[in-house]
Amino acid sequence: MLRALFPNATFKSKNRAVHTDIRIHSRTLHQDARTLIDSGATDNFISPDLATHFCIPTITLPKPKIVRNIDGTKNSIGAINEAAHLDLAYNGKKHVHNFYVIDLGEDHMVLGMPFLAAVNPEINWTEATLEGKVLAATSDTHKWTPIKDSKVSKTFVKRQRDGYMPHDTPPPYGE
Repeated sequence: MLRALFPNATFKSKNRAVHTDIRIHSRTLHQDARTLIDSGATDNFISPDLATHFCIPTITLPKPKIVRNIDGTKNSIGAINEAAHLDLAYNGKKHVHNFYVIDLGEDHMVLGMPFLAAVNPEINWTEATLEGKVLAATSDTHKWTPIKDSKVSKTFVKRQRDGYMPHDTPPPYGE
């Protein structure tokens, strides 16, 4: 009603989405992954390319789940058949979260309401920033066996045809 009376009195963010880099510790890699923070997402999600790239163990779901994209269309991967369990740490709070494996288009991971409700992160929605660092670890990270270039601080970005391509980022946390 107020919008109809005052059409110019609407919130307009200069950013369309809140993204952050999450440091992922897997059995073979310790690197960052670009992640979307989405308060409208009912679960946490991970792309199949990222799960494969980081060798993140997945489990087969007992019953497939149907997921729809924000525009109401079915996800290109079809029904969700796999999930990954990741330990997430944020500001001293640690929780195990399920990540359903689906096609995320331009995004690698989505942190939805399960993460947001568990840690209540400090987010500046106007500036599209998350205060603090998020760390993710796989259940087999204790079996760390580095592969070539795994200690190089790179964030992997997805290209439509090429899979993941690294680009330079700031040094790893704590260095």
